[in-house]
Amino acid sequence: MEQLIIISLSIAIMVSPDTLALLGNFYGETGAIGGFILLGFMLLYIFLALQYPIPKISSAYSDYQITDDNIRKTDSNVLFHVIQMVVKIPVLLFLATGLLVSSGFVFNEVFIFWFPNFGFAFLLLLMILCLQWMKSSFRLYIQLAAASVVIIGLLILTVKGLIEIDFTNLIRESNTNLNSVNIKTFFLPLLLFIGFDLGINSIGSKNMSLKRSIPFAIFLIGILYIIWGWNMTAFLSDQKLIHSSIPHILTAKKIWGQTGRYIMGGIIIGGTIAGVNGLFIYISTQFKNLTINQKNFNNLLLSKYVATVLALIIGIFMAGGLAGSDRLEYLIRGALILWLISYSILPLMFNKDGNYSHRKMETSSNANVIKKLFIFILPLIGSAILITTDGNFPLLMKQILFQTLGITILVSILFIAINRNHV
Repeated sequence: MEQLIIISLSIAIMVSPDTLALLGNFYGETGAIGGFILLGFMLLYIFLALQYPIPKISSAYSDYQITDDNIRKTDSNVLFHVIQMVVKIPVLLFLATGLLVSSGFVFNEVFIFWFPNFGFAFLLLLMILCLQWMKSSFRLYIQLAAASVVIIGLLILTVKGLIEIDFTNLIRESNTNLNSVNIKTFFLPLLLFIGFDLGINSIGSKNMSLKRSIPFAIFLIGILYIIWGWNMTAFLSDQKLIHSSIPHILTAKKIWGQTGRYIMGGIIIGGTIAGVNGLFIYISTQFKNLTINQKNFNNLLLSKYVATVLALIIGIFMAGGLAGSDRLEYLIRGALILWLISYSILPLMFNKDGNYSHRKMETSSNANVIKKLFIFILPLIGSAILITTDGNFPLLMKQILFQTLGITILVSILFIAINRNHV
C-alpha cells in the first residue's frame, strides 16, 4: 500500500487536467511521433528521480509533533526545504486556482447542470482543506483514490480508442508532422513529468528502498501518455489539438460519445483532487520539517495553519476572477518552469541525503561527472528555451522572478520568526 501511495503522490501533477491539456497541444504539434520524444524525456526523468536528494526527514505519515533527538536539521537541510517551498508554493496557489475553477465548470456542464460552477469549485477547495486537518493516513488514502480514478479512467478510454484506431493512417500522419517539430515543442515534455518529487514526502527517513517506486511512477505515466496521445492524434485534427484548451475532453467524446464525457469528467475532478491535495501534503510537511528542532513548538499544528492560509489565498484568487484572466496561464507556466529549474539545481547542490556537499563532484569519476552534468543541465537548458521562445517572454520572465523573490522572502521571514528563540 505504501508503494501505491508514493506513486499517487509522484504523479499528482502529471494526472492534473492542465497536464492532459498540455499533452494534447504537444501531440498536435508533433503527431504520433511525439510518443517517441516523450519516451526520451521519460528516461531522463527516471534518471533524475534515481539521483534526486532525499533528506532524512519526517514523512507525510507522521501525525505527531516531531521531537526526536536523533533527527537534527543542519543549515543545508534548511536551505533544501526553503528551496522546495519557493518552488512549490507558487504552483499550488496558481495551478490550484485554475484547476478548481475548471473542475467547477466540468461538474456543471457534464454532471449537474443546475449546480453553480463556482459553488462546486469552493466546495472542492473546502473539502481538500478539511483533509489537511484530518489524520495523515486518511488524506493519503484519498490521494491514492483520486489518482486511481484518473489512471483507470484513462486506461478505459485508451483501450476503447485503440480498438478503433487506424494505425496505418497514424504512422503516415506522424511522418508528415516530423519535420514541423520546433525546438520549443521538442522541450515541452519537460513540463509533463514535473512533480515526481512529491512522492518523497511518504518516504521520509523510513525505508529508503521505497525510492524505487518513484521511477516506476514516471514509467507508468509515461507509457500512458504515449498511448493516450496516439488516441488524441487519431481522433482529433492537429489544429484542434493545438488550439483547444480541452483536447482531452474532445478526444473522450470522440471515442465514446456521452459516456466518454462522463468518464473524462470524473478524470478531471479526480485529477484536480490529486494535484491540489498532493501539493498541500507536500508543502505542509515541508513546513513541519522546517521546525523539526522546535521542542516547544507544535510543528504539526503549524502545518495545518499554513494549509489554511494557502487555501484562503486560493479562495481569494478564485473570487477575484484570476481564473478567468489570461495572466493565470503565465503565472502557472512561470511556476512550473521554476520547478523545472530546481531539478537542475538541487541534485548538483545536495547529496542524496539532502545535505550540501561541495565535494560531491570531486569524488566522482570523470565519466560520471559528465553524465550527471548533461542530465541535470538539460532541464536548465530546456527552461531557458521555453522562456525565451514564449510569445510573451518579458511577462513570463517577470512572473518567474517575482515568484522567486516573493516566496523566498515570505518563507525566510516565517522561518526566522519561528526559530528566533531556538537555542
